[in-house]
Amino acid sequence: MDKPKYDAARDNEEKAYLKEQELLGSKNGELSNADRLILSRLFEKAAQSHLGTENPIENQAVKAIGLYQRAEMYSPYQNVKDRIGKNIEKLQIIKLSHKQNLEQKLGKNIPAILSIAFLTSALFFTSSSLTGNVVLGFGENNLRFIGSGFFIAGLICAFIFLKERRKNKKK
Repeated sequence: MDKPKYDAARDNEEKAYLKEQELLGSKNGELSNADRLILSRLFEKAAQSHLGTENPIENQAVKAIGLYQRAEMYSPYQNVKDRIGKNIEKLQIIKLSHKQNLEQKLGKNIPAILSIAFLTSALFFTSSSLTGNVVLGFGENNLRFIGSGFFIAGLICAFIFLKERRKNKKK
């Protein structure tokens, strides 16, 4: 994370909100076109500065979308509203694609995680010194049977993980 850029983005956001409070407080909620344009530009600048930081992209996109929407709300001109609306649409696409990429990456690792969990459980159940043969009153033979089941499930998950990994490397 680039701390100076992130701090500058936070400062721009804070300036925009402070100016909004100042103008709305002094004008009793009635803003001139010039005031609306100032607020629109401040919120737009804050949104752009958040996109320039290297924080997790989804959080910055969400924050930038909110700031762009606020800029769009204050803009007195339709062409500016249209431009800001296009930026919002682009950011929503980026946010959605980032979420899909994250889900794909997580989905690829689930078999590996399950494999490790099953193999660890198999070790726990098959080793009589770890359980002390007193797991829910099962006998030693039953515990080894359960441990063998976990071991087989772990091997199957490991096989699935390696098969998917090999298929992805070929692409």
